[in-house]
Amino acid sequence: KLKGQITFIQGNHDDPELGAVPSVTLNYQGFTFLLVHDPASAPGEFDGWIIHGHHHNNDLRNYPFIDFEHRRINVCAEVIGYIPLSLTALCNILQDPQAGGDTRQILLNYPHVP
Repeated sequence: KLKGQITFIQGNHDDPELGAVPSVTLNYQGFTFLLVHDPASAPGEFDGWIIHGHHHNNDLRNYPFIDFEHRRINVCAEVIGYIPLSLTALCNILQDPQAGGDTRQILLNYPHVP
């Protein structure tokens, strides 16, 4: 039911023969993002934002929803409240970190909780 071009990022439990890719780089609203399952797989010289999902909610201190210091974004289902997050909404948070909370880390993104 999803429209558009869909690219699957290979996770650590996925069969590599199913056509998923290890990572994708994209530019959106002036930001460069690397989409990768495990942030440890990102090249050390990458200077954009790393979007990953490998670390669920079991290590929020090191892998919060947004880590401004390390430029990492954890979009695993538990951390984003099981609700898809648009790139536009994500960019809005990155452009105005005070609107989202602490400028070093935002632990969770639960838009359905008042």
